[in-house]
Amino acid sequence: MDGDSSDSFIHPRLASSLDLTVRHTPPFKVKVGSSELLQCEGEVTYIPIQIQGYTLCILTFVLPIASEELVLGDSWLETLETHWTTHGSQS
Repeated sequence: MDGDSSDSFIHPRLASSLDLTVRHTPPFKVKVGSSELLQCEGEVTYIPIQIQGYTLCILTFVLPIASEELVLGDSWLETLETHWTTHGSQS
């Protein structure tokens, strides 16, 4: 998970090895933590991800990030129906 990223990204090789369908999108670049600009290679819509008993369906952009993995940005939180609060806080 990357709290500094608003979107989620998947490495092209991981998308290929999982046999995910990559949909072409208009080209755009993403600035990564090293300040490098990487070219987005498309998107994969609704990848089912399981986290602690929840199945989330997230949209990811295909990006040749440094590690061949999936990076979850803040947007995946929007897929949850539950509101998260700090324990002990009052409304």
